[in-house]
Amino acid sequence: MKKLIYMVVMIVCFITSNVNASNRVEIVEGNVVFTLPDVWEKQPIKGSPKMDASDPLFLVWKREGIVDKKGTSVIPGLNIVIFNIQKDADIVLLSHLLMKRRGWPFKGFLSFEEDGVVLPNSLAYLTEFKANNEMLLKCFVIHSINNGIFVEVALSATDDIFAQVEPEFRDIIKSIHLIKNP
Repeated sequence: MKKLIYMVVMIVCFITSNVNASNRVEIVEGNVVFTLPDVWEKQPIKGSPKMDASDPLFLVWKREGIVDKKGTSVIPGLNIVIFNIQKDADIVLLSHLLMKRRGWPFKGFLSFEEDGVVLPNSLAYLTEFKANNEMLLKCFVIHSINNGIFVEVALSATDDIFAQVEPEFRDIIKSIHLIKNP
């Protein structure tokens, strides 16, 4: 009987899993890899074709829409920016300057222990800000510098649907790691 229960639990877990191996995204230019849940586009919808010495690589993924309280389909997003930087650049200073320049206040920090942030030499935050149309957005932001490469990951959604998509955001954050150690 125990074996039967165990098998049923394993089958249910396998069938209901929202992530599979084909959802793995590898960005060689940033030396990072992560996994997207099934409801996310597997290829970026926008982006610069390649990173060079002076231009950053900018990539955007979108998720299937979630209907908010007003009946509007809202599309959460994942934005990644990657650029070359001095190997000895200070992640704390750079991260602070970027957040301040954008006017994104720090609402909380994410950590390895509580949130599973494993990207080395990184800082991770929760922030919120008003978009151009005065809609409140909440966003998880990760900044990392490894071997002269800066990576910014931003996962955002409107305040109305953030709680709904937050578990997916956290799963993505936990999956982000280096392809290889520098």
